Amino acid sequence: MKKRLICILCGIFGFSLSGLALDWQACLEYKFPEAPPKSWVLKDDGQGVYISDWKLPSAIPTKAELEAVESQAVAWYADRERAKKADFDNWSHEELKALVKVLLEEINILRQREGLAPRTGDQIKNAIKAKL
Repeated sequence: MKKRLICILCGIFGFSLSGLALDWQACLEYKFPEAPPKSWVLKDDGQGVYISDWKLPSAIPTKAELEAVESQAVAWYADRERAKKADFDNWSHEELKALVKVLLEEINILRQREGLAPRTGDQIKNAIKAKL
């Protein structure tokens, strides 16, 4: 969890973890976004992280290949996490989901009175994402 937070901060502020600790998981998810869960297993036996099990048909990427995409992967991961948090339809508290939907309805009533186009759920999610 601590490493994920550091990775998110790196993505937000635009610096890399190179030299500190390669975020193997973020890099692999970035390089193979369509891979099913558990397509690889990462291990660290005290000599550093490595891919111990690989279930994809493509070749196992090298550490150098992952390092080459690290800054993009960290930024991509941070953006993906903000998008998940902004997707109010998937929030766990029903009352928060209902609140957002009520506010959206109220905003659209006011927008309609002013002759403006209604806001969509996706527009609200993007606005939330931008604030996170």
